[in-house]
Amino acid sequence: MRSIFFPALALLALTCVAHPAHAQVHRCIGANGEPVFTDQPCGAAGSSSSGASANGIAPAAATAPSSLGGDASAACPASPQALRDRIAAAFAGRDPNLIAGMIDWRGYDRDGATARLRDFAHWLQQPLTGIRFEGPPDPSGAQSGDADYAPPSPTGVTVTTQPRGDETATTRSFGISKSGGCWWLGF
Repeated sequence: MRSIFFPALALLALTCVAHPAHAQVHRCIGANGEPVFTDQPCGAAGSSSSGASANGIAPAAATAPSSLGGDASAACPASPQALRDRIAAAFAGRDPNLIAGMIDWRGYDRDGATARLRDFAHWLQQPLTGIRFEGPPDPSGAQSGDADYAPPSPTGVTVTTQPRGDETATTRSFGISKSGGCWWLGF
């Protein structure tokens, strides 16, 4: 009996170490109505009379899922075309959180990210007129009709909008990169 107990205990300990807990990201609303992404539950520091917590964050309508599940908006863009479709969906729904979910936020502090989200909320009010990939020309000389043709990966994307009441279209360019099987926007 003793010879079975210790190997079983070691196997149980190894299983616990091999499966760490997954962090959950919470989408909350900041004191000024801006979306805030945090690893802490919304209102974790208690609530104030204004509906915001003492840390200035109130619960939003939903939190980001901890797994990909069946919700298409929760899955990361797995191709440049899926990234383009997600950008178009963000404009169609005027949803800055769709854009925020595609951004590689490394190097941004909370204030910088919050300022970008406010900017995105304003930007998404403009009508979308185009999304164009940027990148190197195809060095292989292959044609798009060839059976084994694979175009080179894009390195950037330019989004064109038409501000209301303005004759001049505006553009924003983002770098794009693939990491962890997902395509990400970068600044």
